[in-house]
Amino acid sequence: MFIAWGIWHGVLLVMENILRLRPKTQLVKMLQGVLTFHLVGIGWVLFGSDSFETAWRFLINLLSFSQMNWISHYLPSILLTAGLVFGIDLASRGYIPGQSKYRYLWQPISLIAVLVVLTSLLLLTMARGSEALPFIYGRF
Repeated sequence: MFIAWGIWHGVLLVMENILRLRPKTQLVKMLQGVLTFHLVGIGWVLFGSDSFETAWRFLINLLSFSQMNWISHYLPSILLTAGLVFGIDLASRGYIPGQSKYRYLWQPISLIAVLVVLTSLLLLTMARGSEALPFIYGRF
């Protein structure tokens, strides 16, 4: 599977060099980044699998959305994080008398970033559980 992982990345690098796509707009750059992320993610599925059958089954289940039972587990945390972000943003806006505009009284981006990171770390800690996982390169 490690050889398949290496071939996958090698093919992607060759395709990148052959195509030499240079995006002109931010939207195309963003779409290329999303595509790259997912193609590399498929490679990591190959890396972490014991066989092609396991990798294929994982990818099919991932794309079938049949394993959506995690939503009820994470939904409260997702809603809490979204509420914090929007609440802090709303609290930072002030009404300008005589105008129908709001202006920022202070820039909350640092506080929002800290809260999102802390909430994400909490979610990761909860998702990890107590079982120790083997080192990812242990079989390599």
